[in-house]
Amino acid sequence: MPKTNLLNKIKTKLNKNKVSIGSWIQIPSCESAEILSNSGYDWLAVDLEHAPININQLTNLCRTIELGSSLPIARIAESTSRNCMEVLDCGFLGIILPNIVDNDIFNDLVDSCFYPPYGKRGVGFCRSNLYGKNIEDIKSTKEFPLIVAQIENVKAIKDLDKICKNKKLSSIFIGPYDLSASLGMPGEFDNLEYKKTENEIIKTAMKNNIPYGKHITIPDVKLLKKTINQGYQFIAYSTDAYFLNYFSQNPLK
Repeated sequence: MPKTNLLNKIKTKLNKNKVSIGSWIQIPSCESAEILSNSGYDWLAVDLEHAPININQLTNLCRTIELGSSLPIARIAESTSRNCMEVLDCGFLGIILPNIVDNDIFNDLVDSCFYPPYGKRGVGFCRSNLYGKNIEDIKSTKEFPLIVAQIENVKAIKDLDKICKNKKLSSIFIGPYDLSASLGMPGEFDNLEYKKTENEIIKTAMKNNIPYGKHITIPDVKLLKKTINQGYQFIAYSTDAYFLNYFSQNPLK
């Protein structure tokens, strides 16, 4: 399936309150990316924030994911306009923006992801337009790319209603570990204060008709189904590294 068709398919799912499940790439290996991209996930997010992946490895990872059946997206290392434009030029069609807490900064970041007149993304010959061969394609990219705001700090709640009103936002995405850490209770997901904060985020998303997502790090199907039943739509199911950790334990121990 052409990658633009896959992007539209995912957006349609989210707009119709259906679930889109992807996974996470932390290992800079085209081989493992190829396996995951042929495993039925809607999208694969290459992690530039917490993984040993650099800009020189991005193009091949993006290309490998494209050859499978998944949409290549990237979580950038830091939410800056430069980082947004860099991964889009590589050919990624979705961006997860980490640690979004301020609406004005968020709007500026989103603008950097769209070509004029819809934004302020710089136009240049790069892989996303086949180094100039498909430069005319920029005239039809009003709906690109997938924009996901990662909500992982309690400070984000102050501006969250405004953030959710951005028409180019595809989904918000809760980072449970960082969110719990910002509350002073890292990893305590059953804590009432954490649950209250998570519910407040969800209510704000629902009020604005914005899909909400979450990262499930443990590859547990029961937990995945529970998360779906809670209304989450944009779900990252574990990571390539955690799959290895989880399924490679010595069976005799």
